Amino acid sequence: MDIKKLSEKIREATPFIKHLDVEITQGAGSEYTEIRMPLKPEFTQHLGHAHGGVVGTLADIAANLACKQPTVTVEYKINFLKAAAGNELVARSHPVKEGSTLIIVQSDVFAVENAQETKVATCLATLIPSAKPKAKN
Repeated sequence: MDIKKLSEKIREATPFIKHLDVEITQGAGSEYTEIRMPLKPEFTQHLGHAHGGVVGTLADIAANLACKQPTVTVEYKINFLKAAAGNELVARSHPVKEGSTLIIVQSDVFAVENAQETKVATCLATLIPSAKPKAKN
């Protein structure tokens, strides 16, 4: 399946990802994932930068997509390095260790402005494999 079709399939299966307008630009299930989302005004805090919750959410989504199987997040630790200002956010993730019960993934988040990337956060997430969701009736 090509990346655009996969991105749309994931967006349809997870309404929150669709609401955020997240687009998968590389990977997904292939041990490296890159995702992007526009930094809309409603995703900012009072100073005009991306809200920390939005940055953390993007890191978490990318971490899950970097795994070879469906997963859910058990916990994550995120370090905010700089204020996230720009017109787009990008997250890149890769597994650090994949076990049968726990998967550790690193996600880095970048703010993009005028095609210039600035690393704004780094995240280490612990995930566990999950059952595939049941079909909706």
